[in-house]
Amino acid sequence: MKNNTPFKYLTFSFISILLLYGCESNQEIQISSSENTWVFLELEKQMKNDTNDFYLYGEIKQTILNTINKNESSKGIFQLSNIRYINDQDLLQIYEDKSDKGIYLFRIEDIQTVRLLKADPILTFNDNELHEVSLNFKKRILAKEH
Repeated sequence: MKNNTPFKYLTFSFISILLLYGCESNQEIQISSSENTWVFLELEKQMKNDTNDFYLYGEIKQTILNTINKNESSKGIFQLSNIRYINDQDLLQIYEDKSDKGIYLFRIEDIQTVRLLKADPILTFNDNELHEVSLNFKKRILAKEH
């Protein structure tokens, strides 16, 4: 029968190194508050040979905004939900379909600009500035309020 002791030590060492490295890498900011704030974000994603800019509306946890505002951490991951964007026809469109929930995770260090909004931009844009799906969504929201 083979002695697996060296393999066990090697496996244990490898797992320990991964856990220690994972604790020191881009730590995710712990979110305790469930309060969300509407924002407009300009994100800059640098890739090997290119840089892409993203301009998105969405909701972000207030605790993440507080952390960014205090400059406590410039690294980490945050969730942007209920995403809206300006499409190729210059209309505000909902970033959601049958296969996509409209929720994305981004790196805090990719944020270039944050603008706080009072409400869902669908409610603040004129009807002629909304994509058909966004306009229907706006009508449903307003119908619920009355």
